[in-house]
Amino acid sequence: MPYYAVAKGHNPGIYRYWDECLNQVRGYSGNDFRRRHCYDDAQRFLSRQHIVYSYDCGYHGDFKDKTAHFYYAISGGESPGIYHVPWYKCKDFVRGGAKLRKYHCLADAKYFMKRQHVDEYDIVSDDSDNFDEYL
Repeated sequence: MPYYAVAKGHNPGIYRYWDECLNQVRGYSGNDFRRRHCYDDAQRFLSRQHIVYSYDCGYHGDFKDKTAHFYYAISGGESPGIYHVPWYKCKDFVRGGAKLRKYHCLADAKYFMKRQHVDEYDIVSDDSDNFDEYL
């Protein structure tokens, strides 16, 4: 079940059901919301808008995201794939018309690849046997 992160709406936050999200953005000029497959990615979307939301505590203001490893989904280019490595190890793959998105969970990264119509790609992490062949 997805999460709906509302950054600009009547009550910014994370909602579990589309109807709840729709109630927050309907009639709100300049609304901004995203659907995510995991709670961490919904929080990350809000954090980019300088909004912290916790299920237990609600809206809390500014904060900086300190997560070290993300899933970098790269569609197109020379090496399409999902990379679960530090940014410096995969940044060179973003060239040749590639699109990049950063996610906290693999499900959202896979969903991005599906939306980009990329059917064949590798999932690579630091501990993958095949990571060295990408460097």
